Amino acid sequence: MLEKEAPLTVIDIGALRKAKGWSTHELARYLGCNQSTAWRMENGGYISGPSLKMLQRLREEIETEAFKARQLVAKTTRTA
Repeated sequence: MLEKEAPLTVIDIGALRKAKGWSTHELARYLGCNQSTAWRMENGGYISGPSLKMLQRLREEIETEAFKARQLVAKTTRTA
């Protein structure tokens, strides 16, 4: 899973948003900030406080979804 000290990079934020199929506006809504703040985060601006915690939670959620998908594929492959 996610290590608490692992920093989120600009690439990570864009990848997380795209993995969910979200627009910047949808990311902002999830993070509880305005769209320009979400854009700044994704493009190298400062991230702190609640927004950082939400981004970390989003990354954990996506990693969990990816893990479950890999397990399902493996299970399906074994039974086929």
